[in-house]
Amino acid sequence: MTDQPLKPCPFCGSVPEIESSLTRIDFGRRLRIECIECGSAGPAVRVNMARRNNDARAIDEWNKRA
Repeated sequence: MTDQPLKPCPFCGSVPEIESSLTRIDFGRRLRIECIECGSAGPAVRVNMARRNNDARAIDEWNKRA
């Protein structure tokens, strides 16, 4: 994970989680932050295996909208 704090959901205030998914279009893995209470989700961030900051990028995208 990262040292960057994850902001609560801007819609319901619940604690979100990092979700990982495999896309069918390019067969790549993506990460996004998703609220487990209301289902709100941040933008998907494509995982780059050469980078180690994939979680931080997903958190940064979520925090921009929160």
